[in-house]
Amino acid sequence: MLINWNALQPYKTKKDKSFEQLCYQIARKLYADQGLMTSIDDSGGGDGVEFYLTLSDQTQYGWQAKYYEGNPVRLSPSRKTKIKDSLKKSLEIHPNMTDWFLCLPMVPTVDENKWIDQELKQLIPANRKVEIILWHEDELHSYLNTPEFNGLKQAFFNELELSSDWFDSRFDHQSVLVEKKFDEELYTENSEFFYWYVNPILINEEYKENRIAYYPRKLRELNQQGADALLKLRYTNEKLRPLFNHAIAEFEKISGAYIKIQPQLDERLNQLCPNRIFETSEGDYVSEIENIFGMLNSWDEFKRDWYHKNIASEDEKEQKNYMDQARVFNPVESAFKELLEELKYYVSHSTIP
Repeated sequence: MLINWNALQPYKTKKDKSFEQLCYQIARKLYADQGLMTSIDDSGGGDGVEFYLTLSDQTQYGWQAKYYEGNPVRLSPSRKTKIKDSLKKSLEIHPNMTDWFLCLPMVPTVDENKWIDQELKQLIPANRKVEIILWHEDELHSYLNTPEFNGLKQAFFNELELSSDWFDSRFDHQSVLVEKKFDEELYTENSEFFYWYVNPILINEEYKENRIAYYPRKLRELNQQGADALLKLRYTNEKLRPLFNHAIAEFEKISGAYIKIQPQLDERLNQLCPNRIFETSEGDYVSEIENIFGMLNSWDEFKRDWYHKNIASEDEKEQKNYMDQARVFNPVESAFKELLEELKYYVSHSTIP
């Protein structure tokens, strides 16, 4: 985020003092481990720098901070004169100074840079080697946006900083609240949460392999299971043969209805990916599901009506014989009814949430 100098908070009622403090804090973080930092109270006239660093070999770095307001901020002749005076004084009072930092809340123009490189540097005596280093707005901005300087924007500009420390503190705060509200009886383990909620949203391989790929396999198994049980319906007595023949015809239709859509059901698994999110829906197989459901209901009604017409009036022995024979319908009915339920679940669960 760019620096908003209008938001700079005054220090001792003055923004120029705040700007000096900002530059001092940046310099201290960068150079304090290299020597001794010394601040200057310029109420008595100053010495050309706001603060300076004394290295182990007694050479010094000095910082001069000039804060200006306006739109745009430019180096007027009077401001240039004061900058010159500060440099002259610092050269006089600090004979061991090798680096002089000029801090400005602006980016100099081409002409202003030329003035610094030529006219301002001409003030340095021939027998002195002093480098003028410019800390302009962009330079200060780059420092303030570096994690090493976290806290300065909030302190000097009252601006919230979303640093790693801020996130750590917010996490610690929220985790305490969560711990107080934690109810072990309502706790869902991560694996369960991912299985039921996260993986379906991500449409990842775990979701497809562990939850959805099961259905095509199960549907084929149930259809085969029903077909195998259907073969056993061919052996019965003369009286029950019409019922058994009708059952064979009806369940073969049900199996055929499933076999007809089986390739599309297998392909549905391959369609489950974020790039095809709108290509699968529960409505894709509504008619097929209704068709199978209708055939199963039709069989139930036919069997019930046939019993009342042909068996209900018979004696107890004949009814018992019918019940014994009719048990062979159970595996067939069970397989195809479960096939219908699994088909509903497959279409529902494989519809991208």
